[in-house]
Amino acid sequence: MRKLGFTVTERVGGGGVVAILRNGSGPTVLVRTELDALPMEEKTGLPYASIAQ
Repeated sequence: MRKLGFTVTERVGGGGVVAILRNGSGPTVLVRTELDALPMEEKTGLPYASIAQ
């Protein structure tokens, strides 16, 4: 993220990462994601659904 120009703060809440990209004044967008790697079966039935276990 740093190589892309983000300001990065590590170990937020223990193991989290916050990356901020400043691009002038205007609206603010927040994107949050979880990468827990918990074992779960995808049941969407979509052709691109994961089949990994």
